[in-house]
Amino acid sequence: MEQEMTALWANQTWTFVPLPTGQTPVGCKWVFVIKHAPDGTIDRLKARLVARGFTQQQGLDYEETFSPVAKLNTIRVLLSVGVHRQWPLHQLDIKMSSSTVTSKKRFSCSNHPGLRPRGSPEFVISRISSMVSNNPLEHGLTSSVRSSGKSASLGVQLTSHYSHVIRQRELRFKGHPSSQTAPQLHLSNQGSGTSSLLGIKVPRRPDGLVISQRKYCLDLLQDAGYSGCKTTTTLMDANHKLCAHSSDTNLHLQNPEYYRRLVGILIYLTVTRPNISFVVGVVSRFMHSPRTSHLQDVERILRYLKTSSGQGLVYKTSSSTPTLVAYFDADYVGSLDDRRSTSGFCTYFGEHFVTWQSKKQAVVARSSTEAEYRSMAFVVSELT
Repeated sequence: MEQEMTALWANQTWTFVPLPTGQTPVGCKWVFVIKHAPDGTIDRLKARLVARGFTQQQGLDYEETFSPVAKLNTIRVLLSVGVHRQWPLHQLDIKMSSSTVTSKKRFSCSNHPGLRPRGSPEFVISRISSMVSNNPLEHGLTSSVRSSGKSASLGVQLTSHYSHVIRQRELRFKGHPSSQTAPQLHLSNQGSGTSSLLGIKVPRRPDGLVISQRKYCLDLLQDAGYSGCKTTTTLMDANHKLCAHSSDTNLHLQNPEYYRRLVGILIYLTVTRPNISFVVGVVSRFMHSPRTSHLQDVERILRYLKTSSGQGLVYKTSSSTPTLVAYFDADYVGSLDDRRSTSGFCTYFGEHFVTWQSKKQAVVARSSTEAEYRSMAFVVSELT
């Protein structure tokens, strides 16, 4: 907590001012996290002061939301290129990052007892500048990265400002534009690559690297109470079709939040597990009104993960020149609810599995040929 406060004061994140008339301050709270190493030992303790953004009202406290983030597909492709060219890979962890880009929208945040000046309990915190991350007046706010101006997006300002700064510094990026499809990726002909992988373990091997979410998978099984469950070797029966409405015996779940939480965790697990993408995509279609049969399919996915928690992607070095290859397929009227088809594709960079997706098509195909062509058009766009 002391490290967090020292960094926030050093960056001049806020100032103490009287509460403006007619304005309700946004609350704040401390969030404590215990970071564990892959072997289960405690790595470090973290404390973050965050705002209670759920109390904000659209139109009053913010207009729109915008969040420029790095694509996970871009990270996998970058790792594949790095392994092929034998680049040194490093993971960077930033405790506190700030930007000089300011927002015209001012708001007040109520005092936490650890922040209140002595003798000034009626004072509140007022934002001065916008922080990219880990700012109590930004982290947790609905309007954290978008300005309230007519068309000026704070998220776009931050991205543009970052691109300008990184080219002005001695980072060898000057003159080399960033990717058009991934604005957060900056290219250089010199230097080494850097990757930040959002909690994904990337152990180096003599002949390459492995991308795995083993600990994340084990934590999921433990939290869901499936650490000692019976296992299965298949994800779903090939002839089993899920639908939103079925017999009276297929009842609605009394606790749909449990279902939504499990499916949300499984969606993030598909970052390194392409083999479960299709099944997770199917069960995610019923988040609005899950039934008992849908939960049974989710539980079957968990039993399958019990047998394969350590699976992931292996990127090996190779002397051959890598080529970009894609495979695609589509079913025909696979959805029983709206008769839409499902497209699926995967792409390889050399021998490395880099991108994949299983997604229901936006319109109803009038023939199996049309469904295949729509899938092909989708994968060509991905290759481009």
